[in-house]
Amino acid sequence: MEATNADNEKQLCRFIAEKHERFLSQYLQEVASLERIFVLQEEIDQFNHWISAGKLNYSERKSRAVAELNSLSRNTSKKINAKRIEAIKLKIKEHEAALGYWRGRGGS
Repeated sequence: MEATNADNEKQLCRFIAEKHERFLSQYLQEVASLERIFVLQEEIDQFNHWISAGKLNYSERKSRAVAELNSLSRNTSKKINAKRIEAIKLKIKEHEAALGYWRGRGGS
């Protein structure tokens, strides 16, 4: 009976570790997308400034950046800012720590 409890505990630990791996994967993808959106928003603002100042013609590059931004933005409904990105990075660290704990406890 003792081996069964140990096996059950290892199985539970593996299950919890898999859950944290799924969360990590989702958060890492979201951070990459949000960081790109954030950069594109800043880039478009700069293009608008340059275009309105008449100094440089960046209309084509701006159009490509806007198209990419629109494509990425379809997957997120919230406002993108550095604070949100940092909050997601904190969640990633928390899940990495939890994953390490549960993998260690499960013996994997």
